Amino acid sequence: MADPIKEAASLRDVANADKKAADAALYAAQIARQRERYAAAYSRCSDGARQEAARGICVAAAVFENDAKRMPTRAKRAVELLKHAVFMLDPKAPA
Repeated sequence: MADPIKEAASLRDVANADKKAADAALYAAQIARQRERYAAAYSRCSDGARQEAARGICVAAAVFENDAKRMPTRAKRAVELLKHAVFMLDPKAPA
């Protein structure tokens, strides 16, 4: 007879792994979408100062995206930073 506590712990571990995989896929899709939005907003923007600031924000997002390989929660920060970069370039851009 299997130990119910060990079985529950095993099921919890599987569920946690599934959640991490789902979160990683979600954040990857969100990052891709925000990068597309960034590229579109960057091409429309003619203000050099805004472009420079947005590039800096995008570089910071890339650092968080790289960190997400070890710490998956960092991908959420990358998405937020990319949204800020888009907003910097085009405050009226749809979310």
